[in-house]
Amino acid sequence: MIKKLFIFLIFIMLLFVAASVAAIYVIAEDSPRVARLAQPADTQQAEIRNIIQENKPGNVLQSGKKNLTLSPAQLNTLMAYASQRFDQRLNAHFSLGTNRFFLNTSLVLPDNPLGKFINIESTVRVHLSKYFVIEKLKLGKITVPKTLVTILQPLIVDEVNARYGEYVSLWEHLRRIDIDNKSLTVHYRLERSDLAPIKKLGRKVLVNNQTKTHLLLYTQTLEEILVRFPAEPLSVTHLLTRMFIFAQQQSEKSQKPVEENRMALLVLAAYMAGRNPAKYVSEEPVKPFKKIKFTLKDRGDLAQHYLMSAGINAISGTAWSNAIGLEKELNDSNGGSGFSFIDLMADIAGNKLAVQALDKQTASDLQRKLILLTDESSIMGRLAGLQEGLNEKEFRLEYGNTNTDEYMTVVREIERRLFRCDVYR
Repeated sequence: MIKKLFIFLIFIMLLFVAASVAAIYVIAEDSPRVARLAQPADTQQAEIRNIIQENKPGNVLQSGKKNLTLSPAQLNTLMAYASQRFDQRLNAHFSLGTNRFFLNTSLVLPDNPLGKFINIESTVRVHLSKYFVIEKLKLGKITVPKTLVTILQPLIVDEVNARYGEYVSLWEHLRRIDIDNKSLTVHYRLERSDLAPIKKLGRKVLVNNQTKTHLLLYTQTLEEILVRFPAEPLSVTHLLTRMFIFAQQQSEKSQKPVEENRMALLVLAAYMAGRNPAKYVSEEPVKPFKKIKFTLKDRGDLAQHYLMSAGINAISGTAWSNAIGLEKELNDSNGGSGFSFIDLMADIAGNKLAVQALDKQTASDLQRKLILLTDESSIMGRLAGLQEGLNEKEFRLEYGNTNTDEYMTVVREIERRLFRCDVYR
């Protein structure tokens, strides 16, 4: 009896595997129906950032604006923008109709002998001005019967509510959705009392547990490094060397040197801005970092420009950086007292550091260079002859603007000096 039961269970398992393989074989296809989304142009990215900025809860309360209107082009640009940051395997395309939208997606599958893509076509209608109803669903070459779609939809909703109930709670702030051929408009309600819960929820959505753990680990490491330093001015090379020793050790475990470098630069930049990034993700009270003046070419402002520029570069492409507000804080902390080509050199050098740190081809090599770093000339060029402290009138008289030959001549000289620095070669 037990033997027969065992054989039956084996048969059921094999049948299930065969059915799964058959389903994937029928659904999977060799080519996508939605082309790979192109990286949005700078103007498009700026437009999306403006839309996000305008519709942040704090800004909405201040302006009184309580609706968001997007054209099909903006929807697809937003999808491209999100795909670059969340999941580059997913390509999607929106089109709009009367009271409904059409969403076509192509998902890149892991390597397998059955197919490279799953193509999904769906038509979704807005019901009672707020709720979505799937009218049509096609998986690959298979059109899912309408009866089955009707049966599956409440099950999908229940599963989403069970898994992401706190995220779905955002729906309470939605009043209605209007769709026609030209635009999709979302109308929402927002009160000042909603601000804190939405901000907290945003962090949970965008800052996952893995990122939170990663950030806290690097923050703790920086705290331990700072404790061992004397409370006197030090070259920023001491800080870079020790943080990237840790980044290299972590890379050996994770095999992700780019992400380890990104986190190191983020935490260093936050420190230079006088912030402890742990306060944005930790449930426990966070103490400020030990204050030490780090210098570059004997100047604290240059060390700040250098590491903050690298940090902003490192986080500007990550969605969660907006959720915890670090990019804005780093930008806001970078004040000035007149235009300085020396500050500009430090900014450009910081960007070069980030480029090397975040490129798969150079990430590990950069770690090795920074671990052996002893001389500031490896990260910063000569300062002699570069003007600074120019007010607006003086700058315009001598250089006009940032597009003139006079200005670009100085920038090329800065690039030439930085090219001689070992770290950026």
